[in-house]
Amino acid sequence: MTMSGQFSGQTIIVTGSEGGLGRAIVEAFVIEGGRVICADVKVDEAAVLSDEGREVKRRLDVSSEGQWIALMDEVERLYGRI
Repeated sequence: MTMSGQFSGQTIIVTGSEGGLGRAIVEAFVIEGGRVICADVKVDEAAVLSDEGREVKRRLDVSSEGQWIALMDEVERLYGRI
């Protein structure tokens, strides 16, 4: 697979990133140069604290407005914007 860098310099949030389709979407964005915030309720605590190259894992319950606000605040603080 060739990398075009289509998403180079961009930050992308993928919800449901620990499932089959979500994982495939994360991998596609990474191949294209994106920095991916992998958000899922199933992320384990060890992964939450680690930055694995172009993937950053964070726990997120998409039904929780408070968790969304916290995630967006963190992304803005770390990367400036989505």
